Order: sequence, then structure tokens, then C-alpha cells
Amino acid sequence: MLIGLFAAAVLAQGAEPEMFAETEGWSIARHDGGCLMTREFGGEGNTIVTFAVDPADRSTPLTLLVGNSGWSFPDAEDEGYRIEFSGNDAVWNDLAVHTFTTDDNGDDRPDGVISIGFADDAITPLLEDVAGATGLHLSRQGETVDQVPLSGTGAAVSSLGACVSTLP
Repeated sequence: MLIGLFAAAVLAQGAEPEMFAETEGWSIARHDGGCLMTREFGGEGNTIVTFAVDPADRSTPLTLLVGNSGWSFPDAEDEGYRIEFSGNDAVWNDLAVHTFTTDDNGDDRPDGVISIGFADDAITPLLEDVAGATGLHLSRQGETVDQVPLSGTGAAVSSLGACVSTLP
């Protein structure tokens, strides 16, 4: 999972994270004044999903980052994204995102990244949806971008909360 944490740091554009816990296949780490919950899913392009909580960020204290080395995106603002969680039928519609491609990390395959920021009032409902989910389906204007199975998210979200509670 250290690769996942390193990738999360690259995706979040910051310093290397400090491991907090390994929970049900998810890596929880402190990072630049916040906490990350990251998992690698493998598959074509090795999809990595990261939930980043930064209480000091007043505009978007929760960010969902989805990265894949098979994607290449311009540095741009985009809209029309949708997240569906299987297992609890939660849906988040009409999401605006920031897309970008990370610098090459030495394997000649930069990662395309979709970054979705959420306001303070969305933190609890979104993380409750994540905790009860068995899958995540990300789409844009009706077309699937990626779909990954989720497991252990209830325990991982709890560990993420424990990490956040240790922040200064």
C-alpha cells in the first residue's frame, strides 16, 4: 500500500504522507494538515481512489481524487460528473471537477486525475455514503469513466475520522 500512499501524495500535489493506519485494505495517512484514505484497485491503468480531508481548507475540505495511468486530461475545469454508490443507492449528481495529468513518476506513464471537491456541509453525508457502499461508479454525461468495487469502507472511514481527530 505504500505505492498507493505515494501515488496519493502525487495526486494531491504535496509532500509524502505519514502512515496512520491500514484498515480493511485502505491506507490512512496524515498529509499536509489533513488526512487521506487511499486504495489501489489495479486493473487497466491501476485505478487509485483517494478521499482527502483537510479541515483548514474552507472552500473544499473534502476532495475525492480518482487517478489512472491510462488517462490523460488537460488541466481544466469540467462538469456533468456523477458518482453512484452501490450497496446503498446513494447518488451525487452534476458534480464539477478539476482534471489534470500528473508529472511522470518514473514509469513513463503519467496519471490522469479527476479531482472533485466537496463543501463542508457535504463531508458527513458523503462519507456516510462511502461507509455504506459496496461499489463506486463514476460517470460523465452518462458515460462510465470508471467503476470499482468497495469493501471495508465503514472501518476505513472510521479510521479516517480518527486520523482527522489527531490533527492540530
